[in-house]
Amino acid sequence: DAREDANRIRSDAATQADTLITEARNEAERLQTETIAEAERLQTETAAEAERIRTEAAETLTEANEAAARARADAREDANRIRSDAATQADTLITEARNEAER
Repeated sequence: DAREDANRIRSDAATQADTLITEARNEAERLQTETIAEAERLQTETAAEAERIRTEAAETLTEANEAAARARADAREDANRIRSDAATQADTLITEARNEAER
């Protein structure tokens, strides 16, 4: 009788242990699946953000290069205008000096 009770208790404990182990495995698999899904979602999000940043950086670089090209062209125009103005002033001064010298 005591032996039967002990065997029954042992059997019940083994059944409960098996149930708990199965539940723990199922929970671990569920958590693993959720974790993998979240990691994949974050990876996709991160890749999309990185691509957006690369695109913005490329656009910014293009804009900076265009602005630099415009600035160089403007500087050349300014330099040419200043040279032309200086040459005109020099010619005027030379002409005035010749006129003074002829008087």
